[in-house]
Amino acid sequence: INPANVGNNIKVWGNETDSTSAPVWNRRWFSFDGVNDYLEIKDSKSLMFGTQSFSVSAWLKQKNTSPGWNGAGFSKWYTGAQPGNNNWSIGLLSDYNLLKPGMYIDSSGTFYSVSSSETISAHNWYHVVGVRDGGTLKIYVNGILKGSNSPAGFSSRSITNLSQSIFLGKIGSGSNALQDSGRTQIYNRALSDAEYYRDWE
Repeated sequence: INPANVGNNIKVWGNETDSTSAPVWNRRWFSFDGVNDYLEIKDSKSLMFGTQSFSVSAWLKQKNTSPGWNGAGFSKWYTGAQPGNNNWSIGLLSDYNLLKPGMYIDSSGTFYSVSSSETISAHNWYHVVGVRDGGTLKIYVNGILKGSNSPAGFSSRSITNLSQSIFLGKIGSGSNALQDSGRTQIYNRALSDAEYYRDWE
């Protein structure tokens, strides 16, 4: 994602006004102020994954040590307070003020998740990849598998079939993050271990 893509499918927001001047573009990444900066990406049928395997990756930096629920992330998510109104989310926060990268999926009101076993530090860059591989959720940090979860019955569960924008810098309901965000990618398959490592390099 970069300014060359801004247009009909990607909108840059700051001060709740459509603007290509905020958040700040630093040649290789966007810098979000944690107040009202975010990117909104138009949804499409190709991003409705159902039971399909897929991967989502992002370079992220959390710029405060106590973010509450406002963690750096990349998501197709409205709010955890409304099960059934979300799709997927990856980020550097797995719980309130808990800096452990994780991935969440909403399947018609049932949440499935995986998180890293290790805490990360604010003010550092991390490459995070969240993967649905059949019935297994995986989280990779800097090219290394840090968590895996295979919930019972998950392989047949479909992600909520809900048209929703993709957000960088917040979730749909708000919770703007004080974060820097670099390259983000979405794949309609589970990447191989070699591909995770190549993406990170």
